Amino acid sequence: MLLCPMMVARADGVTTSNLLANPGAETGDLTGWTAGGPGAPIVDDGSFDPGINPNGGKYDFCGYSEDSSTLSQTVSILVSGITPGLVDSGTLLANLSFWEQGLSQGDPSDNASVKLTFVNASSVAIGSVSSPIVDSHDSAWQNYSSAYAIPAGTRSITYTMQFFRNSGTDLDAFIDDNSLTIGQTNTPGISLGGVISAYAFGASTYVAPGSWIEVYGANLATDARSWAGSDFTGVNAPKSLDGTGVTIGGQDAFLDYISPGQVNVQVPSNVGTGTQPIVVTTANGSSPALDVTVNLEAPGLLAPASFNIGGKQNAVALFPDGSTYVLPPGAIAGLNSRRAKAGDVITLYGIGFGSVTPNIPAGQIVGQLNTLAAPFHLLFGQAEATLKYDGLAPNAVGLYQFNVVVPNVTPSDAVPLTFSLAGVAGKQTLYIAVGN
Repeated sequence: MLLCPMMVARADGVTTSNLLANPGAETGDLTGWTAGGPGAPIVDDGSFDPGINPNGGKYDFCGYSEDSSTLSQTVSILVSGITPGLVDSGTLLANLSFWEQGLSQGDPSDNASVKLTFVNASSVAIGSVSSPIVDSHDSAWQNYSSAYAIPAGTRSITYTMQFFRNSGTDLDAFIDDNSLTIGQTNTPGISLGGVISAYAFGASTYVAPGSWIEVYGANLATDARSWAGSDFTGVNAPKSLDGTGVTIGGQDAFLDYISPGQVNVQVPSNVGTGTQPIVVTTANGSSPALDVTVNLEAPGLLAPASFNIGGKQNAVALFPDGSTYVLPPGAIAGLNSRRAKAGDVITLYGIGFGSVTPNIPAGQIVGQLNTLAAPFHLLFGQAEATLKYDGLAPNAVGLYQFNVVVPNVTPSDAVPLTFSLAGVAGKQTLYIAVGN
């Protein structure tokens, strides 16, 4: 199985209370609202058109005059546990509700509607929806309610009451008891920017066939668990866990961990390079496709945040006993550690280093020794290490193992550790402890 667990995150469902201030005019004025012309909407207590009384409470909103008028209010949606990542997963709904009434004076009579404008962090409108025109007459308040998908990138919503005159001299349309709440669908959604190679291995924004990646979003699974031996079919890793599946470029990926907010998957071997869609599917449906960049390799060495010592990110390296780490003694409480010395053989681990010889496809427990197809070089400072083994780790899935001989370098607890694959330098900034 995969040697090291990846980072775990969860996203829970949310439902907000009404986000609007003074939704039913019960302050007796337009507090919280901005009027727009050419008309001048007012707060009415039932005296503007006798017989049309507020739907609830003592007041309602009235169009009042001219051909049209508006009342607007902008509210942030980043409340009650709603994070930008959750918004950008595409699983949130704007739940709209309001009551309308108009004076009966023709067909159509004066009437009203509500418009929702979705606004991003730069205060730029990125989309809008409008309710149908509601045309309800004398003493017959009519409710309109619906739910609208909130576009990714939204950070606030402008709620606008719209009043329209179709006959007469006054604008005899009324709205009361406005409501705007945010809820979450059950459909899975992937956050924008929510696909990275495994965080502990460098967290690159591109992926590769056979590499392990983390997918963040909402409603990605109904429970949280890692794979178990019973999920395997022989040497083959599972393509679904508890109803959650992932495709990349239309090909089934292999799942090692699921939760509502994160799934960890191995990219299948036959995915083409370039831009490819990734989709998460559960019993509640499929997420909108999110494009990811697939390269031939996306290499990264194991270097979790817990191995950052004094601001220096150390790679995980083990001595042959399998339990002693290459770190200054006592650097991490509870871990046996010592500095490496020239001539020591140590083992490092990685993901995304590309194909091997003989070929071993993604999703299989490795059962034989193999060698990287692309040239790999590992340097301690300026000194290149001798490689004893560079290939997929036996008895693991998609994990690469590098057995290296420590070269003769100036002792330091922060010797720079760099690598190149197929002539391309790795992007991580790593260190390793070497002593006398």
